[in-house]
Amino acid sequence: MAMMKTDPNTDSKQQQIEIGLRRTLARARWQILAKVFYEGLEAAAPYDGSIRLFNGFPLITLVAVEKEPGKPNGEESNVWYQATCQGSNDVKVEIRLPAGKIPFAEILISRDSTGAICIWPSEKILGYWCLQNKPLFNGKVVLELGSGLTGLSGLIVASTCNPAQLFLTDGNPACIDNLNLILARNRSRFISKDIPIEARQLTWGQQEDYENLSGFIDVILISDCLYLENCHKNLEQTIWSLLKRNGKCYIIAPSRNKSFEKFANLASKRFIVQHEENYDPTIWSMHTTYLDERDKYQYSPDRHYPLLMILTKPSY
Repeated sequence: MAMMKTDPNTDSKQQQIEIGLRRTLARARWQILAKVFYEGLEAAAPYDGSIRLFNGFPLITLVAVEKEPGKPNGEESNVWYQATCQGSNDVKVEIRLPAGKIPFAEILISRDSTGAICIWPSEKILGYWCLQNKPLFNGKVVLELGSGLTGLSGLIVASTCNPAQLFLTDGNPACIDNLNLILARNRSRFISKDIPIEARQLTWGQQEDYENLSGFIDVILISDCLYLENCHKNLEQTIWSLLKRNGKCYIIAPSRNKSFEKFANLASKRFIVQHEENYDPTIWSMHTTYLDERDKYQYSPDRHYPLLMILTKPSY
């Protein structure tokens, strides 16, 4: 059978496009950080495409519903947004995004403040995916690692999937403060008071933060937390400690320079690992559209298309 030959010039051109997109995306991320520092979170965080050069995966929409009163010291007020999901009337949770500037010292001191800057695309895709797979969470103890400022995926599970209990966790204390305000508001409006929910500070690898949850969690949710490869070992250890036997961890994240694949390889030493590229027909359809016209959409699958990884803790 004759082997198909590829045009080296085409391969070279494609590589140049990918390199150019990575450089452009890197510049854009620094621009959005600068925008947060100088203009505040409200200007940067809630809009798809405002920080990533393409307006893709419009699965969850955020609409401003309330602006808190300004503070006496002149600081900008915070804004509440209602999240709604494409094709579903089930989701009506509200999240709070601080409009004020992030102190530069906080970014430097915190191990990872990216969750305190904005809602990343993978978080919205994870929330949408959870809504399409409600039985996975019904009656389960669910914990979200790296919930960031909003815990959007966890809130969607709490409001639509009837979990037995829910934990929203993050290593940044500012995120926990905001999550507690969000939980209090949604408790009175959209989430059953019969579901125990807690926001708690949890740093990966620090067992004292989650010792009382060891072997207690049925399902863990994670979105876009694999890019810091020096944190992979602590993240894997934390997942292993938290999960029950046969418990599952669902991770939505882009490949991003093979960080996804590297974590999968690490996790495979103890977990049963599955990873899927085509895990939802709607998301896949959008992906193929962007892929066909990647120049038009400034679309780089390595950075923009989240993959699904499923970790299962063995019963033995």
